[in-house]
Amino acid sequence: MANSLTIAFPCFNAEPFLEQTLASIVQQRGVDIELLVVDDGSTDRSVALLREFSEKHHPIRIITNHKNMGVAESVNTLIREVRTEFVLLVAADDVLYPNMAERLLSHLGQLGEAYVSVTCPYIYGDQLAQPRFSSSGQMLKFVGAEILQELSRDEVLTRLLRSNFIPGHAVHRSRDLKKVRLSGLPYDDWGMWCQLAALGRIGFVPEPLYIYRQHTASLTRRLEFTGEKELAQIQFRSRYLPTADVKRQESIRAGNSRDVWIASFTLARGHVRDILRSQPLATKLSVSSAFLALWFPDMIRLRVGRWLYRYIVTVIARFEIRR
Repeated sequence: MANSLTIAFPCFNAEPFLEQTLASIVQQRGVDIELLVVDDGSTDRSVALLREFSEKHHPIRIITNHKNMGVAESVNTLIREVRTEFVLLVAADDVLYPNMAERLLSHLGQLGEAYVSVTCPYIYGDQLAQPRFSSSGQMLKFVGAEILQELSRDEVLTRLLRSNFIPGHAVHRSRDLKKVRLSGLPYDDWGMWCQLAALGRIGFVPEPLYIYRQHTASLTRRLEFTGEKELAQIQFRSRYLPTADVKRQESIRAGNSRDVWIASFTLARGHVRDILRSQPLATKLSVSSAFLALWFPDMIRLRVGRWLYRYIVTVIARFEIRR
């Protein structure tokens, strides 16, 4: 059916939030939904709650990992198991507005086959999923993705190779999403969007359609609380920063431009490798050239800058010795 889709999410120890999240999913208007969940080795009552909800309210296809595999592998499983033409990927602790699925699905249909996904902004919520407000009384919401409406596919991909500016949740065409594979790099949604942007265009609905709950159990929030966001980017699969390198860790936390740049470059390089692993030659060439055009000037500037600095210091030191 044209108005049917899968709503899917990974789950790990989400017991405090599941009931509210599931209720917001089954209250979606104007669409027929199949609910798919991968439980990633939860040690709380998450699986029991899922089964209870499935029996009493709405059927849920529940896939359980016998041990914790991580978000990336759980999302890869979700992608493989999707059986409908469209899929909406969400999180186990977010709250969807009743028109979210219908609004995104209908907009994707209007945009046509060139578009692989449609996303939307979100409202920042507290642990109880109540909207958060700034000191001036403004409701806090994700901003920055509005530019999607003005950018070409190549421009979107180029911007993504620098940083992620696209919200996490979206309706995707399953045939395109099944070409995506997450590798476990930090901020997996960034890697997912890089791969999707290499496949087609990404649409945008400007109205917030869900509440992104921020709490101490969420990965992004934990990183914000500990000041480790840049550190997490470089520690994973990186030869630049051994765990014991306390000096480099402190440098990144302090915002040292060179070390933060290396952290960002390392993560972006990892996401590009994910794209190159499965894409045709033409896409590989365009992505590689865009990546080099973005990062090579900075690389040269940093390397030459360090060499020049050392050279000047050496010349001054020799001059002082001769004096």
